[in-house]
Amino acid sequence: MNKVIYNGNFVVHSQSYGNQIFILFNNSHEKIRDNSYDFSIYCRNIDGKPPNPNFVITLHLINPMGKALQPFQTNLHPSNLKNPEYDLKRAVKFHISIDLNTLYEEEGLWHYFFTLKDESNKDQLIYIPENGYILGPETSSPRRIAVFCGHSVSSIPGERYIRAGFIKNNYEFIVSIIYWKELKEMFLYLIPAQKIEGMGISNTVGIKRFKMKPTKPDSKYTDIVDFRYVINFENLRYKDAELGRFNHYYEGILKDGTKLYQYQQKLFYNKHEDPEFSQKEICEDFKEPFVASNHPQLVDYLFEDTNHLIYSPSWFFTEIEVLLKESKTEYQVKSNYTLRFEVLYSDSMGCKPFDGYPRLIFRNKELDKNFKFIMSPNNIISSFTQDYSEVFDSYICDVNWAKLPKGIWHFYFEAKNSKGNQIKNLLGKEIFLRV
Repeated sequence: MNKVIYNGNFVVHSQSYGNQIFILFNNSHEKIRDNSYDFSIYCRNIDGKPPNPNFVITLHLINPMGKALQPFQTNLHPSNLKNPEYDLKRAVKFHISIDLNTLYEEEGLWHYFFTLKDESNKDQLIYIPENGYILGPETSSPRRIAVFCGHSVSSIPGERYIRAGFIKNNYEFIVSIIYWKELKEMFLYLIPAQKIEGMGISNTVGIKRFKMKPTKPDSKYTDIVDFRYVINFENLRYKDAELGRFNHYYEGILKDGTKLYQYQQKLFYNKHEDPEFSQKEICEDFKEPFVASNHPQLVDYLFEDTNHLIYSPSWFFTEIEVLLKESKTEYQVKSNYTLRFEVLYSDSMGCKPFDGYPRLIFRNKELDKNFKFIMSPNNIISSFTQDYSEVFDSYICDVNWAKLPKGIWHFYFEAKNSKGNQIKNLLGKEIFLRV
């Protein structure tokens, strides 16, 4: 079972093997000299025991042209050779040092990800991160000539910042440049979206590259000029299971061959009260597009308590006790808690779901009981709906935990399309322990 656990703003990925749950976290790349880098990651068993020695953590590099290279097997870090289970993070560190110039001579922006497998589960892999590759070293020399000063993506060409849409839509990517005549070429790079179901990287392990053109090629040297490219994901032959939120970045090649990039900005800060992680990562919103199937579907969900302490995938709140159980996040809730659930429904034809849907269903396997809640249209624009540019329909319902017996509760959402046909359920990633 694959699972992503978010601790503060730092993403932790876990994988269960039989009765063991393993976690990968704290991935990093550190420059040694010139274009030589040390890539590392930590691995630990969730019960504190050292990982099985048969496990192999592999580094996968993607060069600046978007090509996936032959994977590299990492090694146990020298600091962990004596007492691998007793380091400060109660984890072992794996690493590998690579001179990138020996793999690809041209400068540029690299990406990478890690996989984990063992001899008995050769097809069981962990990818980091789940929604795109890790931003790797940038080996280009920084230049101030020609500067990025804006970017946007829209599923409706001509209307900026409508990030969400359907596979049939034409998505317009625009990046703005000043001193643009110093540029020789401008490219858009598209990173495969997270896979909605199953495991693996969608469509291709590589990154797609598209040449952009200026919208006003007769502009003056000091004018701000937009470079544009339109992508139709249906024409790229993506399948429904490969859709989701697509990361992307821009590469400008100057006349002297120097490269400059515009991508998701990342800031780091130290949090001394958290001994687990020495650094936290905050990402600026880069307006990543979300691509949905043309068919009716339940897209995403969140829940919050009625005191408006919003639950999101990146934050935990102390008001509800959070535990890890069987590779899922468990919330211990009491009878006086009321949680509001919100789910997004999409239909490329603009049709509403069948009357009485969507529904939120809680299931207790031990008690063999189900509780169903009919969800109502939500006319209030929240940060959650704004994240999808308000393209999809929002439905909400309140769950008072006094109505549910004590025990462990799993949940999912179900819906029927406008014709009354059942569509695919959206499974909840968390479990609730009613105490």
